[in-house]
Amino acid sequence: MSTSKPTFNPRPAWSEPFCITPESRVRYLRTLLLDKSQEYQHKNILFLIYLYETGQLRELRPGTVTWIFDGTIVDDMPKEIPKGSAVWAESIGLQLMQTTQTPQPLAVQMPQSASYGLQGIFAKFRLPAVYGGQANIILDVSIANDTGSDRQTIFATDLAFLDYNPYTYTGRLGPIFMSTASGGIYRKQIFIEMQISRADGTAVSPWFAEIAVITPAQPGVPQYRLSGNAMRNFLYFATSPGNTTLYVAEKKNGIISQLPVI
Repeated sequence: MSTSKPTFNPRPAWSEPFCITPESRVRYLRTLLLDKSQEYQHKNILFLIYLYETGQLRELRPGTVTWIFDGTIVDDMPKEIPKGSAVWAESIGLQLMQTTQTPQPLAVQMPQSASYGLQGIFAKFRLPAVYGGQANIILDVSIANDTGSDRQTIFATDLAFLDYNPYTYTGRLGPIFMSTASGGIYRKQIFIEMQISRADGTAVSPWFAEIAVITPAQPGVPQYRLSGNAMRNFLYFATSPGNTTLYVAEKKNGIISQLPVI
């Protein structure tokens, strides 16, 4: 029996590169022109093809987002999207968590902070009214804290609860290539608002904007809402050695005061 210890491999569990060449991206974008569900995005798709073919956009890599609004590059998500217009967020998304244990939020109420067992977090979802959502419909959820994820998971069942209408909601952002622990996959993107909360429903964070990827139900397969990046702009997160508790606070000293002495 070998007694050698396995070496750490920081690469993901699949061999595809973390980039997409312009040629590959153009081939995929041309297939979307034949997809009737993407007709509302045709102007943006054609503009992206032009940007890649003229060299204005190069390899697509994680960590950057190019916003396209009605065939024009813009700095960020537009504050208003008129009927008949469309926004596209051109990027690669990451969701690299591998877990064999269901995240079970067990929040402890503390002033301006909270702690959660097994790295589950309480949160709220809503669809902003400015894009055609019903902002008064709020869904309480639990999400898994995935430091290898930059896109928030939202289930199709979540959207049904939020009264999502794909024909009228203008916060749809086009498909995205997701790099996951089990391989690459395309998902539809959507713009949502989130808030991190305690077990009693009170807020730990303000409402903030997040890009989410729509994940369909897979009967019989455990599914988790993996976290996005945006919440890390508002809160501090920490764990301690040998401790399964995730500590969350609005201020740095709130984290320090919660950590156990080892």
